[in-house]
Amino acid sequence: MVALVLALTLLGVETAILSAVVGATACDAAATFALLVGLGGWEMGGKTAVGPSLWRLISIGDDI
Repeated sequence: MVALVLALTLLGVETAILSAVVGATACDAAATFALLVGLGGWEMGGKTAVGPSLWRLISIGDDI
């Protein structure tokens, strides 16, 4: 991430613009997840948040 910021700075992109874009993206992701959970998508929200990282570690029949 730091290398990307440095490269874009060398190309003449303002760091304030980069900060705004990264901040807006993070806020959008957080708001999307909050709305999903707040509107009753608790199960789907849990699957979305941790599902992809755990599918490769556990399988049917494992003791958790």
